Formats: sequence, C-alpha cells, structure tokens
Amino acid sequence: MLLTETQKGFLALGAVAVLWVTTSELVQNVEEEEHYEKPLFITLISLASFSSFLLRGIWDREWRENLSLVYKDIPWTAYSFALMWLLANICFYYSLETTSVASCTALSSSSSVFTLMGGFMMGTETPTVKKIVSVTAAVLGVVLITKADLDPANQGIEGHKDTMQGDAVAVLGAVLYAVYLNLFEKMVGDRYDTEAFLSFVGLAGISMMPLAWSEGFVAPTWRQLAILIGNGVFSTALGNRLWLYGSINCGPTAATLALTTCIPLAGVLDASRGKQEFTLSWVLGSGLVVLGFVLCTLNSDDSREQKSASKEEPVS
Repeated sequence: MLLTETQKGFLALGAVAVLWVTTSELVQNVEEEEHYEKPLFITLISLASFSSFLLRGIWDREWRENLSLVYKDIPWTAYSFALMWLLANICFYYSLETTSVASCTALSSSSSVFTLMGGFMMGTETPTVKKIVSVTAAVLGVVLITKADLDPANQGIEGHKDTMQGDAVAVLGAVLYAVYLNLFEKMVGDRYDTEAFLSFVGLAGISMMPLAWSEGFVAPTWRQLAILIGNGVFSTALGNRLWLYGSINCGPTAATLALTTCIPLAGVLDASRGKQEFTLSWVLGSGLVVLGFVLCTLNSDDSREQKSASKEEPVS
C-alpha cells in the first residue's frame, strides 16, 4: 500500500522529533558538562550548516540550475529567513540554560497557536473547528506544563533550573518559529526546490558569523566543535529539511503540532538524568498537547484529500 503525501509528511516529522530531542540533549551537554556556554555561536554554526546542501551541486547539474533560479528570484527572502531562524533558535538555546529540555520542548510546541493565527492572517491556513480545538488543547497543555515547572517538588530537584525566565524565552521562540514557518509557506512553499533555498539561507548564516564576537568569542575544543557541527548537519540541515517537507504536505499548523511528539521522549530523557519528575500536571499537560496533534492530523488528512480532489476536477 502506497503512502499518501500527508502520511509521508508525518513520517518525516516523526523523524524530526527524534533528531531534535536527541540533539537538544547534546547541545545542553556541551553547555553544561563541556562548559561551553555560547548560545549565539552554537546557533550560528547550526544556521551556517544549511550551506551543506550545496554539496549536492557537485553531482546534480539540474539542481545547480535550481540554485540559479532561487538566486535570481529570492536572495533577500533567504536572508530574511536566516535572520528569523537565528532569533528563534537563540531563544531556544537560551531557554535550555534556564529550564529543562522537556519543558523547553513542550513550550516551543506552543508555536502551533501562533502558527494558526498567523496562517489565518496570511492565508496559509483555513480556519476549521478541528484546528481551533486542537490548538486550544495544546495551549491548555502548555499552561499545565508551566504549572508543573513551578511546582516546589520540581524546584527542589538537583540540577533543576530557575524556570520562569526559560519558559518565557521558549514561548518567544515559539512565536518566531511560527512567523518563520508561515513565511516559508507563503513565499516559498512548493514553488522552489527547498534544498536550493536552504542553501542560500546557510550562506546568509555564514555572513552572520562575525556576530559571535558580540558574546565574547571563545574557540571550542575539537570535541565541542565536532558535536556542534554534527548537530548542525543532522539536526539543523536534515531536521529542518524534513520539517519543511512535512509543512508543505501537511500544512504549517499540523507541522508545529506534530512536533509535540518530542514531549514524551524529552521527558523520559530528563527523568533518566534526574531533572524531571512526572507530576500529574505535567502528564495531563503533555496529554492535551498530544491530543491537539492527533486532532490536527485528522483535519490535515481530510483537507489534503479535498484539495487533491479539487485539483483533479476537469476544467470546463
């Protein structure tokens, strides 16, 4: 049985969930145990890693022509995306310093509500009852997760951080992610080769590298650099490629809600390190966020079928 485009999109998003939670743990390890707390430099390395897609041009002549098309049409769009991505991920990495990976991941998933609102305004999403209900469930889940972070039981855990500031920054990052994703859907979508576009986003990131000196640049060790480059290639380049593929095939709101599958995995990883306790509030909050994802999945599949059917209708 062949998979539909929507099903392929959600499989891609499932792979992204594993990639992003795993690499979040690696980055937090670099900052804490490796004592390399340079979130701006870490983010710039990740952004520049998009340029790794340029290697495809070595053997793919047709793809090189796509690069020319992107360069002629939307070079400044790529730079704008790079700047938006940089700001969103700085928020994410900064929040890792002040809250747990599980809570940071959960709050970042609140981008669904901002994605849906932005999608309505920009015309990239169609308002439906299922979408509104799914986003509402996710928002309630985020509220419960934040409540769990403020629970004295969690505050007393060794290594648990001052979470209020980290939670706020994570939500700000979620807003920026929503803007980034809706802009991609509106201005790029399936009109251009995604890897060609992301290559120019990576080149824009390389041009921003001097910003690393603003936080007091310190050269990483070879081990730290290897982890950061690996994170950039696999989590950033490959992860965002799969994420945007999922967005094109499932819609921006479904793509952001799909990433809520990161929450249980991140919670298990944090619990194994003694940094998270599964309070009733946290479990209920996670459940609501996942419920929102399931509801949006059903709506996305229905919308996809309707869209395909309308395309197949003969023109009179």
